[in-house]
Amino acid sequence: MTTITAQNILLASGQFDHEKDYWMQNLSREFHSLDLSTDSRASFQRQSELRELTIAFPDELSKALIHLSNGSDQRLFMALLSGFCILLSKYTGHQDICVGTAIFRQSEPGEFLNKVLPLRHQVLPEWSIKELLQEVRQTLKAAVEHQNYPILRLIEELQVPQQGDSTPFFEATCLLDVLHDQDDLEQVSSELQLLFSKKGNSLGLLVRYVGQRYQLPMMERMMEHLVRIYRVIVAQPDQKIAEIECLSEEEVRDLVLSFNDNRVDFPRDQTFDRLFEEQVKKTPNRKAVTDGKTTLTYQELNERSNQLARHFMQQGLRPGTKIGIYMKRNVDTLIAILAVFKAGGAYVPIDPDYPQHRILYIVQKSEIAGLITQPDLLDGLEPIRASSPELKYLYVFGQSDQSVESLSGEDIERESAATDLAYIIFTSGTTGQPKGVMVHHRGMINHIFAKINDLSLCEDDLVAQTASLCFDISVWQYLSVLLVGGSVLVVDTETVMDTQALHNVLRSNCVTVAEVVPSLLSVLLDLVQEWSDSERSFPDLRWMAVTGEELPAPLVQRWFACYSEIPLVNMYGPTEASDDITHHIIREMPSDQQIVVPIGMPIQNTHIYILDQHQCICPRGVKGEICVAGPGVGYGYYKDEERTQKVFIANPYASWVEDADYQVLYRTGDVGRITEDGYIEYFGRMDNQVKIRGYRIELSEIEQVMRRHPAVKDVVVLALSEDTGAKYLCAYIVPVEDFSARDVRDYLFTVLPEYMVPMHYVKQNVLPLTPNGKVDRGALPKPGIQDRVDTSSFVSATTETEKVLTHIWAQVLQLDPKTISARDNFFALGGHSLKINAVAAQVAQQFGVQIPLRTMFNHPTIQELGKVIDEADKTIMKTRFSVEARSSYPVTPAQRKFFILQQLNPADTSLHITAARFIEGDLSREKVEQAFQGLIERHESLRTTFDYIDGQVVQIVHDSLVFHLEESEASGEQLDASLATFVRPFDLRQAPLLRAGLIRIAPEKHLLLFDMHHIVSDGVSMDILVEDFVRLYAGVTLPALDVQQKEFAVWQESALDSGELQVDYWADLFTSPAPLLSIPTDYERPESLTFPGATIEFEISAEERQRLQELAAQEHATLYMVLLSVYNMLLAKYSGQEDIVVGTPVAGRKFAEFDEVIGMFINTIPLRNYPKGEKTYREFLAEVREHTLASFEQADYPIDLFVQTLGLEPNTGRQPLFDTIFVLQNMDNPEGELELEDMIVKNYPLQNNTAKLDLHLAAYPVFDRLTCKLDYRSDLFQKETMEQFVSDFNSLLQQVMEDPQRLLQDFELTRDVALIQAQGVDWDFEF
Repeated sequence: MTTITAQNILLASGQFDHEKDYWMQNLSREFHSLDLSTDSRASFQRQSELRELTIAFPDELSKALIHLSNGSDQRLFMALLSGFCILLSKYTGHQDICVGTAIFRQSEPGEFLNKVLPLRHQVLPEWSIKELLQEVRQTLKAAVEHQNYPILRLIEELQVPQQGDSTPFFEATCLLDVLHDQDDLEQVSSELQLLFSKKGNSLGLLVRYVGQRYQLPMMERMMEHLVRIYRVIVAQPDQKIAEIECLSEEEVRDLVLSFNDNRVDFPRDQTFDRLFEEQVKKTPNRKAVTDGKTTLTYQELNERSNQLARHFMQQGLRPGTKIGIYMKRNVDTLIAILAVFKAGGAYVPIDPDYPQHRILYIVQKSEIAGLITQPDLLDGLEPIRASSPELKYLYVFGQSDQSVESLSGEDIERESAATDLAYIIFTSGTTGQPKGVMVHHRGMINHIFAKINDLSLCEDDLVAQTASLCFDISVWQYLSVLLVGGSVLVVDTETVMDTQALHNVLRSNCVTVAEVVPSLLSVLLDLVQEWSDSERSFPDLRWMAVTGEELPAPLVQRWFACYSEIPLVNMYGPTEASDDITHHIIREMPSDQQIVVPIGMPIQNTHIYILDQHQCICPRGVKGEICVAGPGVGYGYYKDEERTQKVFIANPYASWVEDADYQVLYRTGDVGRITEDGYIEYFGRMDNQVKIRGYRIELSEIEQVMRRHPAVKDVVVLALSEDTGAKYLCAYIVPVEDFSARDVRDYLFTVLPEYMVPMHYVKQNVLPLTPNGKVDRGALPKPGIQDRVDTSSFVSATTETEKVLTHIWAQVLQLDPKTISARDNFFALGGHSLKINAVAAQVAQQFGVQIPLRTMFNHPTIQELGKVIDEADKTIMKTRFSVEARSSYPVTPAQRKFFILQQLNPADTSLHITAARFIEGDLSREKVEQAFQGLIERHESLRTTFDYIDGQVVQIVHDSLVFHLEESEASGEQLDASLATFVRPFDLRQAPLLRAGLIRIAPEKHLLLFDMHHIVSDGVSMDILVEDFVRLYAGVTLPALDVQQKEFAVWQESALDSGELQVDYWADLFTSPAPLLSIPTDYERPESLTFPGATIEFEISAEERQRLQELAAQEHATLYMVLLSVYNMLLAKYSGQEDIVVGTPVAGRKFAEFDEVIGMFINTIPLRNYPKGEKTYREFLAEVREHTLASFEQADYPIDLFVQTLGLEPNTGRQPLFDTIFVLQNMDNPEGELELEDMIVKNYPLQNNTAKLDLHLAAYPVFDRLTCKLDYRSDLFQKETMEQFVSDFNSLLQQVMEDPQRLLQDFELTRDVALIQAQGVDWDFEF
């Protein structure tokens, strides 16, 4: 058993099951990565070399720590480790901290079973330092007691997500030189290492960190904080961890005051309408606003808004009254806003596109006294008005104008204050209902002047107003430029969403300032990137502002590639703080290394703090919650004191500012950090709130609404990202019973805005949970094309070719053609190599065009493939299969080989295809026999015999044949014996080469058996046989087939004679002889072919399959190619060879005419690859992809004929060309399951006692996982050897998923091991 390592022997003995159980329980709990803030330019690619930083401990601190240890190095290590855990908790906000270390130094050298220990600590803020020290002691003690288990293997088995190159649980490591050997950590990869040293009474620290991810200033600051923590540990061991302050007072003052040094004078005591009236006096005749149809000067805008304000005041509107604006955006919308301000009121925007349910809620919750609207929206208001008697006022532009035209247009004299409420905007809420955010004039005006100052707005500017009134950015878009004499261009929603029209409007109107959300900017760039500079240019545009969503760095690069002279402004802010609180001006293209685009610095008169969960300032570079104070902070949520008190809190640093405007702090719930350069970076939400297309969405609100649907038992909604970075919503639904995703979606459209309705709906039997009972959102699967309901990105087939292709795809992929978009990727829909062949056959039949496999890879959508077909020569494929009647017909080379093998060993059954089904129910023996008789009559191959005539192997088709069903009775215990007598050799000269048996176990329990010779069937044929049997049993009359197996054999012979099928590719591939696979065997190889075999079954889990498919997609390969490449690597590791040949079967059904024919069409082709150690896995996978595509394109040439030309007949102890086969069994029914009327039919697994080759590895999908079978020659290999072979295959799969950039020579199998000793450690002491 030379291939079984000592490690596996030990583990298989069960000696260390106790250790395994401990680590399984410890490491399988919910785990998060280290999550230390890194350089925003860092990536998770192959790490750069570790950089080093040396820290000298102050003498008094060294002595105090050593004194605390009371002479014990283990105790000293625990104190040092405890401080490191506190530091990591402070820097990450996590309470579950894992630090890796090495086993204690051993007295005797050896190859140990394990060398590393992941120490998982709880760091609870309410604990004292003493309590943490005791926890660290207990954790370390338990780890040492269970250290004799290969922990790294267990981590691989647990499939813990990996951050970059770091080994999970070992991202941070800690050693003490007097206890540990540093070399023991070589087998793990860490991004932060603390290597403590002790010499006498002095302590030192060597810090190693990945320089690509961490900047030196952060490391230096981090270590200063660690030293501060150690001072507290030795001086105040009873202090609570939450109370330990890492930052010095100087650092806090810098982040509170210096960072926020942005005081600027602004008219803090004025309302907007008064400031606007002052501007009107300066520029009465300048254009103020236009919507393309109506244009108003400042004077006209002011007079009309004054008239409307007087109208409301005459109706009894009092200061502070709230008025709803229910309008489509145009010039009148601005009149309405100003009129409400001038009357002393506050406006509440209501989008006419909202569902009636949401509109009614906003009307009633906000307690508005009236509505301003437009004539074409009145019908939609009728049910709202009927349900809201408190609506006293209604003004309809175009209908109510006469009531105001006679009123004075002069300014209104009234008292006003900057503390007056300006507007209430309703945003998504966590309870299933939106919440109304109250903003006052002072906050709004500070924000407006920040825009004026930072963008240098002036009277020459034309600002595009593109946002919905319900989107807070609409406020500055409408109002800012009106205080400097500039103009507003109102762009309607339809134009904004049509990027071509939007581009035209911005360009033709000479817009100078525009603002869009990143997702819309991306679509705009998609439109213009292929245009010439002159066509796409914006000659007058000074600023392009982006807001509402995270701005991806690649999108910034795309912008500057098209508009190098126009700066971007990344704007960020919550509605609760008067909209934007930061600006970041970008004037040049970012580097390729930049990952995060900053949101910038605080705007004027705004304090931003990054706080931890205890409202303490976070150090620079450390993520925390973005909190804001200053005049922009609003009043809270209207009529919702509970939610207001949660996020509008007393500013803990107000005493440092001494200004009334800074007394209240708003907690945004967003995660951010301050960089070394002094910019703020944004990292998403702390809760379930997201922004999509600029709209702020509480995912829990959508979940609450969805749970009201009668078909929804439970639901989780996630915001996911497409490859382009665009976000979309996906709902994971546990239904009460079967549900229609479209029905749920249609319901949501009646109660939620369009942007809150999920695009994908994934059915779940249960929602996955973490060990602590929370929904495990990370375990939810990515949605597939079948889960998509939204059709906004759906593209229908337009040309006749595309329509035909859609139906071909639907047939092959078994999808509804209505769900297939012309832009869908064939492989994303479930396509693979065998299904490509099916598509190619249909295309050849329908269009007369032959498409190679590579064409489908390079043109995987219906649109692309349709163009290829339209441009192809359609005279190439017009094949007919008319064969005159003969006494005998030629055979294919594969059939010739099978005939010879059977004659060489007449007793052999290894070339049989055998299956059994257990049937429970009222089975009719007569109908079973009639069904098989029908199969014989329909398929000539089942009444074909083979013989050797005139020196040639031929097939003879018999006109008729009477089929007899074999019958017997047996008890359950006797089944195996009955099966052994059923499977027996066929005489190839006697038809049929199919037998069927029916074993009666009980009156309504039977076992149905099938046995066919491979010479007349293949794997696809078994599916056809089962499907035809079911239909014939049901009494269905099947039409006669136009072609049979003999027509294929005649065509193949003709194609070979005419040169249509060429051997050149294969001859070139094997210019050098095929290498014999030199895997060490447990037994001496027999001199002649023998076939005793055994099988090992194993699974590739759904998660592993998904990860492998993702890897394949990243490398433009297929799952088959990934599995094949890893199998090649495994064979290379076992054999020591770098030239590997693996066989793989291809369907061989080139023409669609043969799709329903039982016969032997399969062609097993050799795939030759070169897994050289100096290649990276990615490089090798690319080679495998190219070799596979090239070989599959030549797969019509019969390999068995090529073998004959080489003179390699199957009569030696080795198979010609290859000794192993790999197949991904992508047939739709790999197990040949059947549904038989009302009976219960189950697969009955058969014992495999034969093996056609040394090794035969097959994988096939079963639901979302892969079931794998390794057939092996039991006269060559022991079972233990093959179990190790399977284990190594799985290990290599894990390794390529974790690091596809690794060199092939660096992928590892297993080694001999020794046991670790845990002697000389005293655990009895207490801190």
